[in-house]
Amino acid sequence: MKDKPIDALTVGDLEEMITKIVRKVVREEVSRDYYVNEEGVKVLYREEDIDPEYLAELDRHVENLDWLSSNMAELRRLHAGQWIAIAHGEVIASAPTLPDLVEAAEATGAASPFVTFISDQEITWDMAYG
Repeated sequence: MKDKPIDALTVGDLEEMITKIVRKVVREEVSRDYYVNEEGVKVLYREEDIDPEYLAELDRHVENLDWLSSNMAELRRLHAGQWIAIAHGEVIASAPTLPDLVEAAEATGAASPFVTFISDQEITWDMAYG
């Protein structure tokens, strides 16, 4: 895919590229050793400053994102045009609107599910290079 011309990329190729980028960003977020305070200053973490629950939540989101990308074709078939909530590698709720999804997901008792919209349209990506 690295050597494919842009006009030869398929939707699947683009989804794979985007998934890799998002995974990289999430993993960088998990491993970063600083935060930006209210004044915009980077402050280095000490190892004990990182909340283990926060790191575990980020790990769960990475796992759910991996599951989402691996199951996208089936999710489109079942949930096109809907919002879905994912926890522990499964859809725990779906709804046509985000407020309805939030209500349905909260009713399951799942803590911090991964939420996304499953488009019923083929996704077209416009890219510009500067």
